[in-house]
Amino acid sequence: MGKLLLVLGGVRSGKSSYAEQRAADDSADVLYVATSLAIDEEMKARIARHRAQRPDTWQTIEEPLQIARSLDGVALPATVLIDCITVLISNLMVEATGPYDDAFDSPRRDPFSDQVQAKVMAPITELIELISRSDADFIIVSNEVGLGVVPPY
Repeated sequence: MGKLLLVLGGVRSGKSSYAEQRAADDSADVLYVATSLAIDEEMKARIARHRAQRPDTWQTIEEPLQIARSLDGVALPATVLIDCITVLISNLMVEATGPYDDAFDSPRRDPFSDQVQAKVMAPITELIELISRSDADFIIVSNEVGLGVVPPY
């Protein structure tokens, strides 16, 4: 197993920029795995900004749900940057339960059921297994949810 670096921070705190700089410092051979979905104009703009910041030499895979499956059989480069695990888990939860404004008001599926938990955990477990048997270094970005949802600026 290669190195594993978890980059935590609050909303819009520079986590992605820091992780990208670490990846660039570690290797020229980088695979960037993006988990965000372009669901509105703000996210489309953020995704475009992130794409523009990355070196042209980096490979990019945009995968909102099944990272391990999308990397299955791929010769991984020296460094894999996953941005962001928080978004990945959110995507998996919505996929498992269905989208709605209030998950606790008549959800399609009980968000606390064993079935939903299994659907969320399976791709995460597959990713952990992939990381553990890979020689690549992984840099994983995640939100520090205790630092709040709304950025201070």
